[in-house]
Amino acid sequence: MNQHLIDLKLKKLIELCSETLNYKKIAVVGFILLSNRVDEIGVRFGIKPRNKEKGEKIFEYMNIINEILNINFNIPLFKESMIEDICTIELLFLRKRGDISLPYIKDILTIYYDLRSIDIPDVFQVISKDQMFQGSSLKVLSFFSGKNNEIKGGKMRPLILQKLREEERQAEMSLAQQFDRTTFERTLQLKTIRQSIENQRSGKIRIQGALKDNINYIRSKENILYYLIIGWLLLFIMLGAIIIFESIIYPEITVGVSPYLLLVFGPCLFLILVYRFYKRIRR
Repeated sequence: MNQHLIDLKLKKLIELCSETLNYKKIAVVGFILLSNRVDEIGVRFGIKPRNKEKGEKIFEYMNIINEILNINFNIPLFKESMIEDICTIELLFLRKRGDISLPYIKDILTIYYDLRSIDIPDVFQVISKDQMFQGSSLKVLSFFSGKNNEIKGGKMRPLILQKLREEERQAEMSLAQQFDRTTFERTLQLKTIRQSIENQRSGKIRIQGALKDNINYIRSKENILYYLIIGWLLLFIMLGAIIIFESIIYPEITVGVSPYLLLVFGPCLFLILVYRFYKRIRR
């Protein structure tokens, strides 16, 4: 919906509720607007949508967005004080089913308009070699580029990487002071070409993909199970290896430790089956 139209409808609703002194509708509408804006920010960054079915809260989703940006650029998009305020209001809102006091409603609307003022970049845009070098001191190095988004490697590789790291560091320092859409997109572009050059396997480096493909995302909560399975599997394998090693050194204990081998390698087989099943459903 057009933002101007939203503002007009919200203004009319506030006037109507002020006359009736029933502010619950404003609270509900303001909370929905805030929720939708946070969801939009996450999706535009290419982050997985908020899991509302499992009750993922707005402030929890904002923490995820912050952590992702901290990992990649050492910048938080949302201030801690804002997340704490939303946490307080959201929990109160859910507990009282929208029946919250006027000061909290004002805070909701204030935060909503603060978030609406953030210009989020288009991380889904497909990047090309020409975009990479545009407006950069690296532009002179585009002479060494081939066709189809490929850059010739060789002696120029260390120089290109050095220039990229310098520009990337400067862009991240600027982002740390204040979030800016253009600087953010530029940082992602620099990161993309640097990673492409560093990961080259032949004489040419292919640059392709969307900007979001170059952000290292936090593992989702489901991945905790993945690592838990791996951890237990390795633990049982190590225990089994220790028992076998002791049995080789001291053959007389072989009969006594045989049941323990079954207890160790039985769960290993089960965990391997669970691991294979889990990998299949994650594809």
